[in-house]
Parts: sequence; structure tokens; C-alpha cells
Amino acid sequence: METITIRPAILSDYDAVSTLFEQVDRLHADALPTLFQSSEGPARSQEWFTQIEVSEDDALFVAEHQGILVGLVLCQVRSSPAFALFVPRRSVHINDLVVQEAFRGQGIGRSLVQRVHEWTHERGMTDVELDVYEFNTSARTLYEDLGYQTMRRTLWVHLP
Repeated sequence: METITIRPAILSDYDAVSTLFEQVDRLHADALPTLFQSSEGPARSQEWFTQIEVSEDDALFVAEHQGILVGLVLCQVRSSPAFALFVPRRSVHINDLVVQEAFRGQGIGRSLVQRVHEWTHERGMTDVELDVYEFNTSARTLYEDLGYQTMRRTLWVHLP
């Protein structure tokens, strides 16, 4: 495979980014229909996309192969709650990671996460967090291979 370029998303990427978000949204809606649903129209609004591009605390990186976007990662700076219990800190949270199915298993997801790690260091932070649903075994495997560990668990029950 030729070189994959990891770069910040730009406004002209909107349609391709929307298509990638539609893929990850569909994955979640299919796996957990009690929590997620398919929607009509673009997966994210153009206004949302524009806000991400200009935000100092958000980053959207894309993976490009021969002029085609084949993956993305969305991350956001978060601060600890302002309670005495919590150590004051800022960290980066990975919100979404998606690689087109035909390009999976080639290190693109790993490269996107590593770009988030660089972005985190560029901002003087050292912690990156993320949430991953249990059904998503391939994502969990990737994150564990990159050294991520379970810090907390979210439990739920769906009452009839």
C-alpha cells in the first residue's frame, strides 16, 4: 500500500468525513439499537464540522490515501470536574475513530491514534482517554495493543 497521510480535516473534507461518520454510526445503531438509531441526512451538520475546525480544544484528523479519505479520529480536550475530590487536570478524549472497512488491518487506526498522542503532547498534556462499547472487539483490541487499560466501567440494565 502507498503512503497514508494523516492530516487535520479541512472544510472541503466535509462530505467524505460525513460518509465515514455514517459508517461508524451505522455500526453502533446495528449493534445497540436501544441506544443508537439511523438518521436521515448527513451524520454531522456542516455547522458542527466548521466549529470543530476552528476549535482550540477539538481536533479532527483524517487518513488520506491517493486523495481519498479512508479514516478519521475525533478528539477533544476535557477538564476534570471542579470538585475537591478530583485532581485538577486536562486530558484528551478520543470521541470517534473509524477506518473504511477495505482499509482496516493496515495500521491506519494505529496511525490516527498516534497522531492524537502527538496532539496531546503538543498541548502539554499526557493523558488520553476514550470509551469503547463491548461489542466492538476490533477497536478494543487496537486500544489494548496501544497500551490503553480499563479505568472504569459503565454498567446498565434495560428494564422492560
